[in-house]
Order: sequence, then C-alpha cells, then structure tokens
Amino acid sequence: MTELLFRRDAYLTEFDATIIERRTIKDHPAVLLDRTAFYATSGGQPYDTGTLGEAHILDVIEDGADVIHVLDRPLERNSVHGRIDWARRFDHMQQHSGQHVLSAAFETIGAATISFHLGEETCTIDLDASDMTDEQLEIIEQRTNQAIFDNHLVHISECSLQEAASHHLRKLPEVEGLVRIVDIENFDATACCGTHVRSTGEIGCIHIRGLTKRKGSTRIEFLCGWRAVRDYTERDRLLQAQANHLSVGIHDLGESIVRLEEASSTAHKNEQRLRQQLLDMQLADIAASASALNGFQLICQPLPDQDTNGMRYAAQQLLQEPGRIVLLGVTEPSTQVVFASSADKAPHMGNLLKEVLAAFGGRGGGKPNMAQGGGFEADQLDRVLTTAKAQIVTEISQGR
Repeated sequence: MTELLFRRDAYLTEFDATIIERRTIKDHPAVLLDRTAFYATSGGQPYDTGTLGEAHILDVIEDGADVIHVLDRPLERNSVHGRIDWARRFDHMQQHSGQHVLSAAFETIGAATISFHLGEETCTIDLDASDMTDEQLEIIEQRTNQAIFDNHLVHISECSLQEAASHHLRKLPEVEGLVRIVDIENFDATACCGTHVRSTGEIGCIHIRGLTKRKGSTRIEFLCGWRAVRDYTERDRLLQAQANHLSVGIHDLGESIVRLEEASSTAHKNEQRLRQQLLDMQLADIAASASALNGFQLICQPLPDQDTNGMRYAAQQLLQEPGRIVLLGVTEPSTQVVFASSADKAPHMGNLLKEVLAAFGGRGGGKPNMAQGGGFEADQLDRVLTTAKAQIVTEISQGR
C-alpha cells in the first residue's frame, strides 16, 4: 500500500520516497513508491504532474491500494525525490473545493450532484434537475461567492463509516474502511479523497458559465480561482475591444449591437429588393439568349450579380413560358446551380444535375422538372453549365 501524503497535507510540494516496484505502462517506464504526494486520477479530478528525480510524470494511476507513476524516462536509483507541479495542484484544489461549495449551494434548491468532471479548461457538474433557470444560476453564483468571502475553514478528517453518518454528509459513501471527510465549516460536509484548500477564501471566486439541459438532468459549466479570473479578463478585453470599435461604452454595447442588427436587416432587405428589380430588367435579355433546339428553348448562363434567391426567382420567372430548359448558376453566397424545365419530354433535371455535379466534386438533387446543387469551386461554374448544356443537346438531338 502506497502512503498517500497529499491526504494529510495537500500543500506538500516535495517529498522523498523509495521505489518498491518497476513496471512498463504503454511502452513507458513506471514505478510504485512506498509513499507519494502525487494525486492519481480519481473522483473526477485529474492526476498531478511534476518530477521524480530527473523524470517527468506522464500519468498517475490508481492500482488498488497502490499508485503507479508513469514516467518519460527510467530511473536508475531506488531513492527518489519528488516535486509537485504546484500551479497545476493548486488549480485543481481551487476547482475541486469550489465544486464542493457549488454542489452544497445547489442542494439548497433541491438539486443534487450526480457527477463532477475537472477538465483542462473548464469544470462541470451534472445535477438531478432538468428545470434549472438562469435566475437560479445567478442566485447560486452569488451564494457560492458569499461563502468564499466568508472564508469558511476547511477541515479534513478520517473516520469509520458509522461515525461518518453523524457528520450529516450530503451523501453517505459506499466504501469499506475509513471515510475521508471534507468539512467546510458551517457550510458543507462530504466524503472526498481529492485535494482541497485550507479555507474557502483560497478558492478566489466561482463563475458559472452556463448550463446544458439534458433528459432528466442539467450540466453546469463553471470556473474557479485563477481560471475564473482569466476568463473574466479575456471577456473584458473582448468587450472593451468591441466597444472601442463601435466608439461606445461597454454598457452601451448591447444596445449598439441591436441597432447594428436592425440596420443590417434593413440593408439586406433593400439589397434583395434592388437585386430583384435588376433581375426583372434583365429577364427579357436572358430569355432572348435562348437557343432553339428541336422545339425546346435552352437558356444557359451564370448570373454574376445575383445570389441563390435571385437564381431561383429567375428560374421560376423564366419557366412561365412553356417549352423552356433553364440552366442558371451563381457564386454568392456559395456556388450553386439550378437546372429546371417547363417542357414536356425534357431530360430529367434531377438525374442530369447529379451526373454533371459528380464530375466536378459537387452534389445535389431534385425532381424531374427542377433540381439544385453545389459544392464545387466557383471557377468551375462556367464549365458545369456548359457541360450540362452539351449533355442536354446530345440527349435531345438523339431523341432520348
């Protein structure tokens, strides 16, 4: 059994130990020590990093009562000096202790924690509640940060399972042997083997970033300590940059964005109206470009000043006349073509489009009288249209 030094002192950053066994884990050397301050991944908390002698820690794994240290190089001597990456350790202490405070606060509104995950960038807890609101999150965030400002002491102790029942834990664990209790004075008590701060003030702050509703549960994303500070700093920098760009104060940014959205919407509507007016004036010339082919009128051309909406509108207008086959294309906002027909016994437009676009790496489909597709490069538009036109000419000339 490896002696777990971090259970007694999470602030211990250096220690001496003896190698009692050597292994190989996924082609990397690994050792078991008689004692360690390195935390192994468990309970939603990742492992500690640092060094053992000259070797860097790649992973720390629980193996029953032992702890396996996976290294980037072998160790020659049996006596080793370990050094914890304190920045990572303290970050994990802030996040995990913050999770205890957060879970305790959610208990006050009847939402129990199902699971916890401490990620590289953010943390999450899953709650057994599916009707969480933004207003409740705001209340919980205020409540948890008040607990941090109140600087409750955090006590770590071990006792039997029977004794643990008297601590009024949030949830009694299903374990054998001693129970390790993390008691946040006058606020929360729960069983946990993770690393924690000495008082809630060291958590710094808690920031709830949002929620994701799931079937029967809710996932809460949050940050604590330096992670929260960095997130606030980055958000403030982005907001300030946007406010400066619009020449407004940060608190006026929301109103300015709404005005910009309204102006953009109006401009888009005006643009669509003008495009249609232009197209209405061009339709006669487009229709006049038709070539006669065995009783059909074949129109084939790109529309450089139009988008996909204008392309469809043009096709619909041109099909008002019977006996027409229309091949149109645009490059805005993406490269698209429409093949359409108002003629009886014309080639199947959907099949034609699939066959032609496949040769250019595009895709699409549709009905016998109209099909639309894209997915090819803009500089290939003319070739796509001329290829389709040539195939139609061949089919009609051969009477297919």
